[in-house]
Amino acid sequence: MKKLLLFNLLLLPLFLCSQITLPEITVGDQQTEMPDSIKRIGAYINANKQNILYVGIYNPVSIDVIGIPEEEIKVTCANCIAKKYRGMAYDIYVKPKSQGKAQIMLHHNSEMIRKQAFRIEQIPNPVPMLGKHPGGLIGGGEFKAQLGVRAWLLKFPYDAKYEVLGYDMTYAPEKEAHTRLKNAGARFSEEITAYVQKAQTNDIYIFDSIQVKGPDKQIRMLSPIVYKIK
Repeated sequence: MKKLLLFNLLLLPLFLCSQITLPEITVGDQQTEMPDSIKRIGAYINANKQNILYVGIYNPVSIDVIGIPEEEIKVTCANCIAKKYRGMAYDIYVKPKSQGKAQIMLHHNSEMIRKQAFRIEQIPNPVPMLGKHPGGLIGGGEFKAQLGVRAWLLKFPYDAKYEVLGYDMTYAPEKEAHTRLKNAGARFSEEITAYVQKAQTNDIYIFDSIQVKGPDKQIRMLSPIVYKIK
């Protein structure tokens, strides 16, 4: 009787193991199918050129969401405006005078699935020039061919333009009295053009009080530019 009882006790663990269902194991490239309720969702927000949003212009941003149809994603923005232009590509417009950070948020079925903050920066000041010349020595013929003052953004990743509102020009010939004139807009007035055509060797022309307006609608005063005729 004791031997029979001992034999049954030895068989009990084998019987219990036969009733347990072991989980399916993934080997190599073979993967078990996960229930839809626990599939992972990947959501990404990337500024196309820099991890910065500039005030007053449309900043291109790409959005990528894995596991949710594109049409079910809603994009909202804090301190900015999101405008869809193709697929999951958006233009993010930062309002003038905005500071700090802008937040872009992705929603699905009223649930926020991603939020990302971007630093806000002002567009840098442009460089005033006559044609492609930022100042210094210039040939008389080349100087006389110029039509007005331009404002260029150098090494800026976006196509942002500045409007020249006006400036003053001082004509300082080598042997005559100085003359100071005002100009409205970028293009030389008839009066300033007449003085530009007088350019002779060693004459100096100073353009200052240069006012410009950028995409952010802010009016800025730029540094003077000085030319000496060769």
